[in-house]
Amino acid sequence: MGALFVVLLRTFADVLHTLSMLILLVKMNRTKSCSGISLRSQILYLSVYILRYLDLFYLMVYPPKKIPYRLIYNSFMKIFFISLQLNIIYKMLYSYYYSYDKEYDDMPIIYIIAVALVSGLLLCDTKISAHIIRGTIEWLWAASIVLESVSILPQLSLLHRVGEGEILTIEYVITLGLYRFIYMLIWIGKFVSTGEVASHLLLWGSVVQSVIYLELFWVYANRVIKSGRKFTLKPKKVLARCVLIK
Repeated sequence: MGALFVVLLRTFADVLHTLSMLILLVKMNRTKSCSGISLRSQILYLSVYILRYLDLFYLMVYPPKKIPYRLIYNSFMKIFFISLQLNIIYKMLYSYYYSYDKEYDDMPIIYIIAVALVSGLLLCDTKISAHIIRGTIEWLWAASIVLESVSILPQLSLLHRVGEGEILTIEYVITLGLYRFIYMLIWIGKFVSTGEVASHLLLWGSVVQSVIYLELFWVYANRVIKSGRKFTLKPKKVLARCVLIK
């Protein structure tokens, strides 16, 4: 897989990632409501970004002698993602909290975060763990991969318990899933072409997320795109399988 093609795929994935968050903001601003959106999933995603992007502080303390364009782009996108995520959470907590489906959004995320932190400690690269700062960044980065793979579960749980979802909310989930699916294709393509993969944790994290999204894609394609009907979820379908995956 050519380097330029990989860069283009990653850039497209970043566009989808950005679009998914903009869809939520548009949905809330248009309807003046955050109904159907899981605050707990949004908090988990913010936790993912904070854990993963701690290298920004490392770069500030130990700046490289030569700063490549890609590093500037990545740093900008990291700050941009955190800013958008904070904006989403702020609107849910202060602007539209009256419409928040609190009774349906009750998955205990503290346990999810705890499991991710422990898993990250077990899966991080032990070769650099001797360096305290870099070792900590590597540990939290690994934890963020594990955490991201299940951060959508509170959102799927909410949709499952409500029984149906607005098109914009579902399109947010679909766009987010496509973003992760593209990254899975990148890692698989690199493995097929070179026999190597940048990180098996990244690959399996993307695979787990893609499997979680798979049935939702199928339901969306059959019920919304083909028939034009309102999106609904049958009991004991999506959530049950996601819990088994988790």
